[in-house]
Amino acid sequence: MNRIGYSCFSFVLALVFAGLASGPGALVSTASAQAGRASANLLSNPGFEEGGLFAPSDWDTTVAGLPTVLFYWDPDMKHGGGRAASIVNAGDVLPIWHNWYQLLPHAGRFVGKDVELTVWTRAAQLSGRGYIMVQCYRDTVSLVARDKGITREEARVQMGFKFADDPQLELGWKREYFSNESMEWTPKKVRVYVPPTTNLLVVRCGLYGPGQVWFDDAVLTSEPAKPSTPFPLGKNLLANPGFERPIDDWEFSIPPTGGAAVTLDSSTAHSGRYSILLTTPQKPGFQTYMNACQVFNVRNMSGKRVRMSGWCKLENVNDTSAYLSIYATGIYGVDGSLAGDALSGTLDWTFYSCEFDVPKNTYTVWARAGYQATLGKCWWDDLKFEVIGDAQAAAGTTKKKSASSKPASSKP
Repeated sequence: MNRIGYSCFSFVLALVFAGLASGPGALVSTASAQAGRASANLLSNPGFEEGGLFAPSDWDTTVAGLPTVLFYWDPDMKHGGGRAASIVNAGDVLPIWHNWYQLLPHAGRFVGKDVELTVWTRAAQLSGRGYIMVQCYRDTVSLVARDKGITREEARVQMGFKFADDPQLELGWKREYFSNESMEWTPKKVRVYVPPTTNLLVVRCGLYGPGQVWFDDAVLTSEPAKPSTPFPLGKNLLANPGFERPIDDWEFSIPPTGGAAVTLDSSTAHSGRYSILLTTPQKPGFQTYMNACQVFNVRNMSGKRVRMSGWCKLENVNDTSAYLSIYATGIYGVDGSLAGDALSGTLDWTFYSCEFDVPKNTYTVWARAGYQATLGKCWWDDLKFEVIGDAQAAAGTTKKKSASSKPASSKP
C-alpha cells in the first residue's frame, strides 16, 4: 500500500474507532454534520462530462455568427474527467463576448443569500480576456419562454410587452477576468449577493477577444450572505484607477462595431505611464455608448451620495460628447446620473466630475467613464469613485427610468 493509501486507510480506521468509542450513533452523526456543512453544487453537468455528439448537455452557447469563433467540447485538454468546454476565437474584428452559459430558473429560493461560482480555467495564445461570471436577473419573460419551450422574443410578444418596455432587469453582477497569454489550470472564483425579486441566475464561462480558453469542474453554491459593511467617506473605491496594471478590474461596454476598442495607451497619460483609450474608427449604425466601468454589488451604498471624477482628453470628438456617469439598479428598476456639461471637441487633459444620490433598495452600482460612441478618440485617466455622505435628495424623489434605458452593448 502506498503512502497516500496508507494515510487514508489510517484516517478511516481512526474515524471508525472514534465512532464506536462514542456510541453507535456517533459515526453517523459525524458524517451527517460534515455533509450538512458541504454546500451542494447547483449546476447541472458541472464537469462538462455528459452530452450528445458535439456539445455538453445543460450548457448553451451565445450565437454571434462569426466564422472566427469555435465552441469546442474538448476530450484532450481537461482538468478532470473526460472532457472540458473550450472557446477559440481567431479574430478581433467585432468586440463581442462569447460564452458557454447555464440558466438557473425560479431562483427566488436564493434571495438574501450569496452564490459563489468556482471554475477551473486554462488559456493559450490569449490576447483577449477569458472570464467567469454570475448574473442575477428579474426576468419573467425568459422563465415563460423556458417553460413553454419558445424563444424569448415569442414569449415577450405573447405577454404583450413591446421591445422598449421589456421588463428584464439585471440586479446583480460579478465577473472575474483572466488575461495571461498562457495559463495552466487555475481556479477562478466570484461571489455575489442575490437581491430581492431575483428569479433567474445565469452562469457564464467566456472569452472576449482572440485566443483559446478552457473551462472545467464548475461549482456553484449557495452560501449565507456576507455582512454589508459601511464605506469610508472619501476613499477611492476603484481598483487600478490610473490604469497602470492590466485592466482586468475594468468592464467594457462596447458597440458591436468593427474596430471599436477600449485599450491601454502608453503614448499619453495624465499621470503615470498609461491611460485608457476609447475609440471607434467608424460611426456605429445606431446611437450608442462606450464605457470603461467598474461594478459594485452593494447593499450599503443605498441612500448615499457618491461622486465619480477624473481626467479626460479628446481628439476630434466633434459630433458627440464624453462624460462620467453613475448607474444604479434595484428593486425599483433603473436610475442614473445625468451627463451634465459633457465634454466635446479636441481637449487637453480636463478635469470632470459628477455626483449622484443612490436610491434606497439599490443592489448594483456602475461607475462609468465613456463617450457617446462615434468617430474620434477619448482618453480617461486618474479616475475616482467615492462615497461623500448621505443622499441629498428626499426619499422617493429620484427620477426613475425604465429597465430598457441601459446603453446598448455587446455584453456579456
